[in-house]
Amino acid sequence: MEILIAIALFLLGAYIGWRIARHYYLKSSEDMQELASEVVSSREKQSFHDVVETILNSDPETDWKVTFKQGNPSLHTAAYLPDLRIHVDTTYFVHSNEFVEKWANKHPDPNAKSYYYHIYFGTTIVRELILVSVDGGRAELPLPIVGTNEVTALDYKVAQIFDSIHTVDEYIYRSGLKVSESKDF
Repeated sequence: MEILIAIALFLLGAYIGWRIARHYYLKSSEDMQELASEVVSSREKQSFHDVVETILNSDPETDWKVTFKQGNPSLHTAAYLPDLRIHVDTTYFVHSNEFVEKWANKHPDPNAKSYYYHIYFGTTIVRELILVSVDGGRAELPLPIVGTNEVTALDYKVAQIFDSIHTVDEYIYRSGLKVSESKDF
């Protein structure tokens, strides 16, 4: 009889343990699925406009970390600190070694070069733009919209992000450019 009671208690303990483990596993599994769906849905919700709005609403001085690439000071990266999936990189390709436009060549050093910049979300290029290095590299200015003297707000924000010596606004004024009021990009 004692053996039957011991076996019954053993089986009861095993059953209770199985029920507790099953409940914990199911609860844990539900929590993990919920967490995974939140992560996936937050990533799926990022659109071109979301990335652009994030950049436009960011603070160029506190929200971004700019680093220069080893061996080439003209190549640099800016990472958006609140979401490192958003970053801006220069490329190895110079757009023009001898950039010629009246607004770009009217400074004490008339030489200007233009460089490609890419805005990324993760590994996807969201937008390509060009900044023009004017007055011996003292400022990098965005290209104006064709046929105007206006630069887009997004291109201006990227120029501000890379403006380590705080000259973009002065050179935009000197160059006769202005930032567009439009949210077009």
